[in-house]
Amino acid sequence: MTNLKTIARSTGIKSKIDKLPERFVYETPNFNNYKFILLTLFLIIFSFYLLTSPRLVALEDDGEFLLSSYFLGISHPSGYPLYTIIAHFLMSFPWGSVAFKGHAISGLFGALTCLMVFWVALGLRLSTSGSVFAALMLATSKAFWSQSIITEVYTLNSLLFFIILHQVLILGFGKNVSSSDSLTDKKRVMALAFVYGLSLANHWPLMGMVTPGLLILLWPRWRLILKSISLALPISMLGLVPPYIWMVLRSQQNPLVSFSGPINGWDEFWFVFLRKHFFFQENHISANIWDIVTYGQGLAWELFIQFSPLGLILAVWGFKIAWVKLPRQINIGLATMFLSTPLIILLKLNVAYSHIGAHVISVTLLLSYAICALWIGMGVIALFEWLQQKKYATIKLKPLKMAVAIILICLPIALNYEKNFRQNYRWVDDYANFVFSLIEKDAIFFVSGDLHLFGLGYLHFIEGIRPDITLIPSDGLVFSTRLFKPDKLTRKERVKIIQNYIKNTDRAIYFIPSDLELVGKGYSSTNLGIIYRLKKDNKTGNTINIDEKLLDYLIKTKKSLNHTDFHTQEYVRYVVSNIIRSFVGVSSTISPEHQKNIVTRSLDMFGESLDVKTAALAGILDGRKGEDREMVEKILADCRQQLKENKDRTIISTFYLTQSNIYYRWNMVDKAISSMKMSLSVKPDVFNPALKQLFIMLNKEGRFEEASLLREDYIKRSKDQWDMLRSMRSGSLNNGGKSDIENIDINKRLMLDNN
Repeated sequence: MTNLKTIARSTGIKSKIDKLPERFVYETPNFNNYKFILLTLFLIIFSFYLLTSPRLVALEDDGEFLLSSYFLGISHPSGYPLYTIIAHFLMSFPWGSVAFKGHAISGLFGALTCLMVFWVALGLRLSTSGSVFAALMLATSKAFWSQSIITEVYTLNSLLFFIILHQVLILGFGKNVSSSDSLTDKKRVMALAFVYGLSLANHWPLMGMVTPGLLILLWPRWRLILKSISLALPISMLGLVPPYIWMVLRSQQNPLVSFSGPINGWDEFWFVFLRKHFFFQENHISANIWDIVTYGQGLAWELFIQFSPLGLILAVWGFKIAWVKLPRQINIGLATMFLSTPLIILLKLNVAYSHIGAHVISVTLLLSYAICALWIGMGVIALFEWLQQKKYATIKLKPLKMAVAIILICLPIALNYEKNFRQNYRWVDDYANFVFSLIEKDAIFFVSGDLHLFGLGYLHFIEGIRPDITLIPSDGLVFSTRLFKPDKLTRKERVKIIQNYIKNTDRAIYFIPSDLELVGKGYSSTNLGIIYRLKKDNKTGNTINIDEKLLDYLIKTKKSLNHTDFHTQEYVRYVVSNIIRSFVGVSSTISPEHQKNIVTRSLDMFGESLDVKTAALAGILDGRKGEDREMVEKILADCRQQLKENKDRTIISTFYLTQSNIYYRWNMVDKAISSMKMSLSVKPDVFNPALKQLFIMLNKEGRFEEASLLREDYIKRSKDQWDMLRSMRSGSLNNGGKSDIENIDINKRLMLDNN
């Protein structure tokens, strides 16, 4: 094309050829020209992450990945073997605590990802300043920053993605794209296939979701790809398969940390690789279209606040510029990668809305945010060009650009600083030490859930806190101290094993509140506010033992509620709710006036959220009758007002259930039944305790026809929905495995409670 234009111009012929644009070439920058900028960028971003990262263990998956990396174990499905191997190697260097090293590893991958964003931006013809902006805006964005300062797999996934994207753009739009397939290009395809395989060994679902966009970018070289595919596929397997072979072999050695225990046979391998363990967490029979709409609104809001509203405006401006200046295929490819992850997640979503679920989904969109950062870089250049055209007579342009640059970079830092500056974070450490202080010497502590498995597990197994205690996972997950292998037994069989173990040991036994139902008959318990101590006294029920130490902890943890990350806020509310419920329950044994005082003081300190208020109401139900009805009515009214603002269906359903039990206690039967039906309508799940309680309530009040209709409705509902889920989950159970899916007989579930 260039030769034709030259000839046309030399002959004086003005042709339409003159108006045709040059073919866009994705140019690999010269490293020597940018090595100082690269080094400076890396030092700034990596130092920023080190400065703001926690020195102690945090929440999310931080404790789990610290444990699996340190002990060379197996994390939750799909196992993430590549990350485990790399992180274990980097942790062997003698610098800092294990927690800080884990956080620094994520920061390292995050900083390198930002350098790759800079590099790709240069290749897309952005100026140096625009490319720097793209890198810095990603580095300081809300979610990417948060995942770069804790032990997580997302920043490694982002790094591998941008390495792949860079190579794909070279193949699709490099200088030699129109020439015959060179040996260099064939080698590049093989290298690309290998790195792609490695990325699947880290986080295959996220890489799989952006693959359509990568294929669009490769379309100009489809002939080369087809010719190379017979060799490229086996080479990609060389990146993918060895880490997973290692994972299976390592699981056979029964390491201290192995999420599901030894992996035996193909069925169990696919169960882990395809993440079937999370089937029920990711498929709620009560989910509906409004949950998808609510999650979609949440994702849109997350995009709005990632880079600040000003950053989003620049991203839209940059997208518009890119659509004009870049080839259509590059724009479509980038747009596809930006949209594919959120759209696939929303289309696949079958989960009742919860606050914690919304947060988990938001951090899976790091690649979408990274693409958005490229557009911001283009938008910044457009902004500077606009300022240049204005030619302000009274304002020097360079200082103005510098001021705009500082504002753009500092704005997301200022907006996200409170949540992501976590240098002094210690809530998990304080909580774990407090729980351990409640447990007597040589005791057995049954634990489950992220906070207790990973938070307490990190301090116990890595930091060596309370080595005399034995931590046993009540659900059989994570630790080799398990009593059974999960996903192999029904819940009834698992409970029986735990109860036999308790029966045959002389050691003191402790449980967390959510696991107390596993204990069985013949035991009473002592409520210590946060945990329970089992008593082998052939009695039932529980007593409450609250001391000043618990009150001191409650006041101390108040400081963590408003000035820290989302996960900590959720767990603080969980812990506070348990303590307040215990305080309120025991206060009724003194006098109604004392209970009123405790409730008032507790809600003054922590009562902003619906779940904490509901816990106080549950504590009133736990105590003796004679509560101050005027106070309770006021709390109920406040809670009903908050229902308009809360979208978490579990919290709302729990409130209606608690309200129903209060009304029933006051002999307000119609209101009680109506409120219980509301709980069931909010979360029409066969495992919602409101189903059983409503059935019992209706029978007690002689409303047998309603009870029968309720039963028939849920027999049909459960059959239809569980048949659908069973077909979706076909082949996902381990060989010979069992599941709670077998325990959905509504008649049995209802009658067991009724007897």
